[in-house]
Amino acid sequence: MHHLLNQRSLRVPSMLDARIPLPSWFRNELRPLLETLRSEQRRVFEYVDHGTLLRLLGEHIAGHRDHSHYLWRILVLDLWLHRHPRFTMHTTS
Repeated sequence: MHHLLNQRSLRVPSMLDARIPLPSWFRNELRPLLETLRSEQRRVFEYVDHGTLLRLLGEHIAGHRDHSHYLWRILVLDLWLHRHPRFTMHTTS
C-alpha cells in the first residue's frame, strides 16, 4: 500500500487510528435506539435469535461484556430492514 500513497500522507496521523466510542454510546446516548431491538416485532428476528440478542444487550448495557461490534451490525441490519420493508432473503435448498 505504501507505493500508492505519497510520503507526506504517510506522516500525517490517520483518521483510521481514531477510535469510535461505540461501547459507551450504546450504554448512554444511543441506548434508546439500541433498546428498540428488544421488541419481538422487529424484522431483524427473521435473521437473529431473539434470546441471544437479549442476552447480548443485557450483558453490554450492564457493562459485563463489550458486544458493541455485534450490536452495531444487528442494529444496522434492523434499520436497513425497516427502511426496505419489501426485502426478503431468498435461500436455495
